Amino acid sequence: MENPDLPLTNVRAWRQHNGLTMAQLAVAANISTGTLSRMENATRHEDLGSLGVGKFFTLAKLLGCSPLDLYPGFGGSESSSPRSEGHQPE
Repeated sequence: MENPDLPLTNVRAWRQHNGLTMAQLAVAANISTGTLSRMENATRHEDLGSLGVGKFFTLAKLLGCSPLDLYPGFGGSESSSPRSEGHQPE
């Protein structure tokens, strides 16, 4: 069940773990900061529907994680944030 107060993705956590600003990651991923913001703040699966899975694969590669780590909706399993996987910020 979706919690309307919590984002569905872990994009922000992984971005912050890697010490990147939204602008830096957006440029590296060749997406707009608005698109990245939508990915970080989506609270409903419908909010992500038009973005395409390719963007998650690109971000995962740049952030050093799996697309499932960013968006558990791909596989229906529990996701992992950097902290839950033992990846502590430096």
